[in-house]
Amino acid sequence: MKDLTDISRGFAYGVQFGAGYWFDDTKTTGIDASLFNTHDTYHAVRQDGTLVTSPVTYTSTDFNLRGELVSYEKVRVDGLIGYRYVQLHEKLTVTAPGFLSDVSTRNGVSAFQIGTVADYQVGSYFAEALLKLAFGRNSETLSFNGVRATDDKMCVVPELGLRMGYQLGQGCWGTIGYTFQYMSNVVRPDRGETDFFLHGVVVGFEARF
Repeated sequence: MKDLTDISRGFAYGVQFGAGYWFDDTKTTGIDASLFNTHDTYHAVRQDGTLVTSPVTYTSTDFNLRGELVSYEKVRVDGLIGYRYVQLHEKLTVTAPGFLSDVSTRNGVSAFQIGTVADYQVGSYFAEALLKLAFGRNSETLSFNGVRATDDKMCVVPELGLRMGYQLGQGCWGTIGYTFQYMSNVVRPDRGETDFFLHGVVVGFEARF
């Protein structure tokens, strides 16, 4: 994840789920949904005895109509149109003798989304590239030692996904890939108005019926 000013977020672990349904046997029109969540905590004691804690939680969920745009031999490209909700919640607490600073930020983005998914399949292998672009209002909340302020700004939330899969059995696939998610115009502890991103490796399993 993107760091704070004096805090290295480093690596975090999360979960990702996805599901879809085709309306007919031709598999030209359907729906899909996904959920991504990650949480990480930060604890450090500085040389002067100051205790610093900073948990962060990022959650993203979306629902889309999916339709075939192009299909040629082993290549297929689908279009997406739907809705995405993203929430980023961070805290930064600094505690020292006679001093306390407690900053909490929450960003909640409700957004219209469009996207595309391209698949290439040969034998027992497949490759997939996914691009989504959501844009909507971000409801920001900043709380400092119990004093709260709110704001509302436009935010852009793109997502890029790449993955490869290998067929393990009838309708069963093992996958590995890469994901990148980004938020513009968010409020973060000790950084004010800025942006946020996370990226990493995704290892998974897929069942097709």
